[in-house]
Amino acid sequence: MDNILYSNKFRSSLFLTILLVILLLTVTGCTSTSDDTTKNNQNNSSDDLTDDNTDNENSNDQDSNSDTGGETTGTLAGSVDSSLLSNANCSSADNANAVYIFKGDTVVAIDQSGSNMDPIEIVQVSNQYTYSISLAAGIYTLAFTCQADSDQPDQASDPVTFTGVTNVAIQANETNTHDFTISNPSGGGLNATIQAMPANSWYEVPNTQLSQSPAEAKDPERKGIWRGNFKNANGAMAFSGGAFDSKRNRLLIWGGGHHDYYGNEIYAFNLTDFSWDRVTNPSPVTKSADICTDVLSDGNPNSRHTYYNLAYIPDPVDSFFSTPAGSTSCNSGGRDDRTWMFNFSGKQKWTDIAPTGKPVINWAPTASAYDPITNQIFSVSADVLYRYNISNNHWTRLPNSNGVTGDRGVVVDTKRHLLVVVGRGEVVVYDIGNESYQPQKWETTGGEFNTKGSGNIKGYRPGVNYDPVADRIVVWDGGAVHALNMETKEWSHLAVAPQARFDSGTYGRFRYSPIENAYVVVNSSKQNVLIFKLTEGGGKR
Repeated sequence: MDNILYSNKFRSSLFLTILLVILLLTVTGCTSTSDDTTKNNQNNSSDDLTDDNTDNENSNDQDSNSDTGGETTGTLAGSVDSSLLSNANCSSADNANAVYIFKGDTVVAIDQSGSNMDPIEIVQVSNQYTYSISLAAGIYTLAFTCQADSDQPDQASDPVTFTGVTNVAIQANETNTHDFTISNPSGGGLNATIQAMPANSWYEVPNTQLSQSPAEAKDPERKGIWRGNFKNANGAMAFSGGAFDSKRNRLLIWGGGHHDYYGNEIYAFNLTDFSWDRVTNPSPVTKSADICTDVLSDGNPNSRHTYYNLAYIPDPVDSFFSTPAGSTSCNSGGRDDRTWMFNFSGKQKWTDIAPTGKPVINWAPTASAYDPITNQIFSVSADVLYRYNISNNHWTRLPNSNGVTGDRGVVVDTKRHLLVVVGRGEVVVYDIGNESYQPQKWETTGGEFNTKGSGNIKGYRPGVNYDPVADRIVVWDGGAVHALNMETKEWSHLAVAPQARFDSGTYGRFRYSPIENAYVVVNSSKQNVLIFKLTEGGGKR
């Protein structure tokens, strides 16, 4: 009986225990489910809150971007070299000097024309030649002009030219500086269009006809300059050349003379931004004494055929140089035995430097080249070789030297220190490094350029350069470019230009830019400027 009772009690206890366990598990399961649900709800709520916050932050960012005073803006500031305001084209108005700002990395700068290419900001340059503006972070194109007062908002043909077109990156919360300097208005960097050219290719720069530029002399008050055969700056190309200003990356052109053109202004084509400048105004021809004379009444040299007589002398001289000779402006022609120099960094004017040992130049045109190794000018006449020493302002007739007839280009091969004369189907070399002044006529191979023809001889009045990157003498006289290997004495014939040469010759208007490692040629004022790229990449100074 006791055992039965014990057994029943045990069963009852076991039943109760099992029941309590089931109840406990049920309660625990509900609680766990509730907790998980709560947690999930909390997580969902947290995610929704995070999304809301993100939207709010994005909204704040958008507001900040639209506010020029927000955290995503930076400051652009800089100065303009006062020498850039001395150009003959610059206006004297208070609102003439300005920095134009364009959105993006385009290298094309235009005035206000009512199009989507208009500048987004125009910042006036202060009396202290400084400027400043707040801009949103990003990439911009800057361009300086000293003719902003001529800009009409809805006209595309305003006479506004730009200097130093370049790109800048504006960083948020920083002052970003760009200065427009006289030595390199773009403040450094290469012309992107030129650098993108493939090797052995030509590029005709659009809208670069001098006759379509406000730089061309057209002042009706200077009617005396129109009495020649040419009625525009095309006369500056007549039997005339140029030199390359390597400091400012521009081709300088000066010419005219005889009865072709009476204007004596200097022109410059800037490779940095593909623009024209008139460096000097033409002297007024107001007196009969200003005709058939060497020096005009204002002290400037008369216009003349400059042939190959021009050179650029770099710092510290920084001057445009003209050797004696040249047919001056006169119906019957004249000749100027003076040596002239135009200084860019000083008073910016022509000077008759009156050297000692003045060379005796016959009528035949001379050809001159600057030698950067000795800092001297070599000049080849029909009779003899001359050397001008810049340091003591003295011309020397070099001993035991013979000259060559005119209409040939001349350049210094700086690697071998040779004076190389090319033209009339010949290559003549002077070993100036060893002071051997007897001309050596080289026999070259490679086709048409080294052969003489009748009438217009191959290589008659060509443009001649030495390319230090390609190590070649590079010649152009219309048609194909010719390159002479100085080791093998063999000519290569390269890409053909899209223009024929100017009737009276190329002379020094085909020049090498050591900055761009490219060539620039100006045929006439009525044609676009041409660029030739022989090898890729930048150059060697």
